[in-house]
Amino acid sequence: MATRNPDVRYSLEALAGFFVGNLAIFSLPFYIGGLMDGLGANESQAGLISSLEIGAVALACVMFSGFLSRVPLRTLAVAGVCLAALGNVLSFSQDQLDYLMLFRMLSGIGAGMCLAASSAIISRASDPDRVSGVVIAVNSVLMTVVIAAMGYAKQRYLFDGLIGIYLLALVLAFVPLLMLPSSTPGMKPSAPPAQPFQGRNVFLLGVFGVGLLFLFCLVEGTVWSFSERSGVTLGVPEGRIGMVLAASQLTGLFGAGVSALAGNRIRREIPLIAGSVLMGLSGYLVYNTGQQLVYQASILSFSFGFFLAFPYLIGGCAKLDKEGRWAARATGINLMGAATAPFLAGSIITVSGYSELGLLIITLAVICSLGSLIFSSRLRAVEPRSPMQLSPSEA
Repeated sequence: MATRNPDVRYSLEALAGFFVGNLAIFSLPFYIGGLMDGLGANESQAGLISSLEIGAVALACVMFSGFLSRVPLRTLAVAGVCLAALGNVLSFSQDQLDYLMLFRMLSGIGAGMCLAASSAIISRASDPDRVSGVVIAVNSVLMTVVIAAMGYAKQRYLFDGLIGIYLLALVLAFVPLLMLPSSTPGMKPSAPPAQPFQGRNVFLLGVFGVGLLFLFCLVEGTVWSFSERSGVTLGVPEGRIGMVLAASQLTGLFGAGVSALAGNRIRREIPLIAGSVLMGLSGYLVYNTGQQLVYQASILSFSFGFFLAFPYLIGGCAKLDKEGRWAARATGINLMGAATAPFLAGSIITVSGYSELGLLIITLAVICSLGSLIFSSRLRAVEPRSPMQLSPSEA
């Protein structure tokens, strides 16, 4: 598909994979509620099943990142869609938690393959920060619709209703995934950067960047996983909780929209630190307030903060190589953080109650703020400069 601006095509291709790969995270409140209300799982069991599925997405994404220079992205994505569809079909009307756990992991592996293939394309964009922001902003709009539909589906059909939404999402994503390149990058030589990164510096910075993404999404998943249950505990009607969770995707859209508009025109640490602080304060209040209005406002502001910062972390990792390996690792590792969160949060709730999550959230947010400052400064230090930025002696 030819277009005057390749970044537009890259955005659409990446969007399809992000849509599939992030469904397990965005659906967590209703997913966990469906397991508990429909299948009788407790908090620990529901958190474990959620963690294993998201963990499968993350592990597949990271594992396949090493094959992106040898496997056509289209082949990888289409195989992933088919595997995810199989896992969802097998999950229908399954009331045995052990079998369901295996089928959800199978679905997660397929979603991770899609995510690895599509996230790699971001590295080919002229402005990865902007493309990441656009993808996450549009994904927020789509997830607003999906979450609203999931609230209805969970209320009427319990867990099977959520599986139906998953299958519909796979159908919608299939056509854009077919636009991914059908040949490996090695068959089409790409222009080298103006001045190559230093190999060891890039590796260490990449490890630091994906580790920071892990913490960011550990915070996000910890807040998001049991947010519906926290609202129920406060006495908020389930219908209103569904609307608040859907509306949080709109505030997330505004956060990602700021990133998409700003792109690389602002210093990376500004949105990263601002997002970290907002995530910490808002996440704390989700589980430590007795006021329904404060609970609702906290969910909305938390989503804005997360989506303000997230594109700059993905975009920063995507700058590290043009084959997309660090971009794929970044999207995979951040899902590992999200995968760890439901089980961790469920275990804390089982032992100490909902309010104890607040201290963990605040602590992680402080670490994210400090890590963001380090990541931004080191990325500027190793980022290749264009010939116009070089001095005569360096040229």
